[in-house]
Amino acid sequence: MVPATAQGVQPLHAVYHRSSIPVLRAALASGGYRLRDTLGALRIREVGADEWSRADPTGRFAVNVNRPADLDRGGRRPGGNPAYSPAEFGFRKEGHEDG
Repeated sequence: MVPATAQGVQPLHAVYHRSSIPVLRAALASGGYRLRDTLGALRIREVGADEWSRADPTGRFAVNVNRPADLDRGGRRPGGNPAYSPAEFGFRKEGHEDG
């Protein structure tokens, strides 16, 4: 099951059956490191917002965050709400202790 958003499928948030392992290993062995490219060789079921929004109504699971600066790009949450804050993703300022 692969969640699908307006930005496309989200293969890193998918659930794969163990029968997918040989296909995934073959892709890696041939230099295929983009999981999205390998989906075509698998039998998948896309899960749309009508299903996944029950677990995550904001769609926050699909926000691509690699570093705190990614949160400061002026991006908007689904529904037009303000951008995410670094604290929402567990980032904290250097030198500050939790708790």
